[in-house]
Amino acid sequence: MLELKRILWNGKTMLLFGILLLLHGIFFVFQCNGEKSITPTGEELTAYIDGYDDYMLSVQENVVMMKENPLFSADDSFVYRNLIKTGEDYAKISDVVPVEGENRGVMAVSQFTLSTFILLLTGVYIVLCFLAERQKGLYLLVRCTERGRTMLSLQRIGILCLGVFSAAVILYGSIFVISSVIFPGCDMGRPVQSIPELGSVIGRYSIGEYLLLYILRKTFGCLF
Repeated sequence: MLELKRILWNGKTMLLFGILLLLHGIFFVFQCNGEKSITPTGEELTAYIDGYDDYMLSVQENVVMMKENPLFSADDSFVYRNLIKTGEDYAKISDVVPVEGENRGVMAVSQFTLSTFILLLTGVYIVLCFLAERQKGLYLLVRCTERGRTMLSLQRIGILCLGVFSAAVILYGSIFVISSVIFPGCDMGRPVQSIPELGSVIGRYSIGEYLLLYILRKTFGCLF
């Protein structure tokens, strides 16, 4: 508990993260205001929705046509195996029905790279805090105590995980709220293929499920 307070629950850490969070929100607002054409809307979006079934059909037709081509028909070739896999994958989402709606907020959140940078910075900062006893020449003294070896290491692993995941919740939660205010009316229950940029996602996910998995992947990547 003392190690947790020393690293995370102190004025310096809270002030630093608060400043980064404020800048993070400001830059996200600028991105939303400057890139309102971040994803197709209006007639472009309608055309994508109406043409989705034709696109799925064209993929399967292209797979069949390429399989019949002598250049790609060798059963043991990588290209042939990839064609088979492509056909099987797209067949899984061939009956998905995309629904038109507000997509700009979701794409703004998923394309905002500053969140990833701050997550990485948070992890690096926490790890540097673990080195305090080395800098003060107390490393051997700390390690000679019973709780200064395995127990302290386990505590620090937990602190690192807690810090990075807490930062992810706050960072992505804040910009999701901001995006909901700037681009209201997004139905997160629609299929993820309702967004043109994500039309080739293989999986029967809702937009909300996909966004959650996206954030978790980012967080685990930054953590490791």
